[in-house]
Amino acid sequence: MIIIGITGAIEHGKTSLAQAFLRQINPSIHTESSILIAEVANELNSHYLITRPKAFDQLSINAWLTDLPNIIRKTTGFNSDISAIRLNSKNSNNPDFDKLHEYLKLVSNNHSLITQPITPTNKEQYRTILQWLGSYVTKYVSSSLWYDNIIQQAKIAQDNGYKLFIVGGVRYPSDAQVIKQAGGIIIAIERPNIEHRDLNDPSEAFRSMVPADTTVMNDFSLGALDSIAQKIWNDILDDDLQKQYHASQTSTDYTAQSVIDLPERSVL
Repeated sequence: MIIIGITGAIEHGKTSLAQAFLRQINPSIHTESSILIAEVANELNSHYLITRPKAFDQLSINAWLTDLPNIIRKTTGFNSDISAIRLNSKNSNNPDFDKLHEYLKLVSNNHSLITQPITPTNKEQYRTILQWLGSYVTKYVSSSLWYDNIIQQAKIAQDNGYKLFIVGGVRYPSDAQVIKQAGGIIIAIERPNIEHRDLNDPSEAFRSMVPADTTVMNDFSLGALDSIAQKIWNDILDDDLQKQYHASQTSTDYTAQSVIDLPERSVL
């Protein structure tokens, strides 16, 4: 089985490329760390009404975060101890908590955010809490916690006969390292002339440091991405991955070949 990790700036086409691979390669499966992070966030949100945390209110925030280490361990299967996650006089103005405060401001204006689960269709509303949890855990708890869990998912997918396991939204060099250690490939996707969003977010800053094996220039259509996904797949099978691919008008001229059976390739 092949593991492909996809990295790129917000709205540059990561999900579109993942969907193109899903359409072209069968059987394949797609996941991303935000799905696991959302499970943690959903459980944390269920504690909101007990403590009613407010942005920049150290006491109420700390009460809300009391159970977060246990939530993380239970949800992800992380076996090591996790120190208390809390604000104090030394870190109260730490930029690493900015996204948490932003989320609490949103909730104060829209309480429905803590009464509904986070899903793929509404996750944009929860971007701030997902960004905070993702980056905080990566920086202060374990640089590989989220992706160690994803590789366990990949092993299950391999046992179930999947040919391709796609990991969307690779944001940190440590994420890419876990994928590479499992024998995977990192693909970056870029949209020329599209402004980069949320550059102040820690994960977006680190995302630009993720080393990629190849880059897709996404400057045309979904049809072009389908052709490029098939070409990348065939190049991987031929051990001839190119440094760059262009999802442009000319790339739609590529005729997708039938999928070749993949030789056994185990996830580490």
